[in-house]
Amino acid sequence: AAYITYNQSIDIPKDAVGWEETQTCSVPTGAKFWTVSTHSHKQSVMTEIKDGTSMVFHSEGPDAWEHPGSKTWDAMPFYTFASNKLTYTCKYDNTGTNHNMVVEDGPSAQFNEMCMATGYIFPATKAKFCVDSLGPF
Repeated sequence: AAYITYNQSIDIPKDAVGWEETQTCSVPTGAKFWTVSTHSHKQSVMTEIKDGTSMVFHSEGPDAWEHPGSKTWDAMPFYTFASNKLTYTCKYDNTGTNHNMVVEDGPSAQFNEMCMATGYIFPATKAKFCVDSLGPF
């Protein structure tokens, strides 16, 4: 089943460079991940997922927001978050066409931003969602 996080508190200042938005979500006890990735929009220059202080996934570069890649575990024991917490961070440079405005979360890849960690877990009978560090629901 899907495990999806969403940060709806994004507020990137005008002309910001290296602005970071971070959230931490609980992971269901015993959940095993077979893949994780991130989703963000064009102001994003770096995304990462951590288990406590341990890096699980990292994507960086000018096109990382469009093609972040993924981390996949193909065999047992797959991946279990030892801390039972998934922390995700997106770093932004608001230096492009939106530099003269505050960029907030929203659906437009042109004018808004997103910061999400995504993955697939088992055992699970339905998708799990975490919004602004609340959940999973």
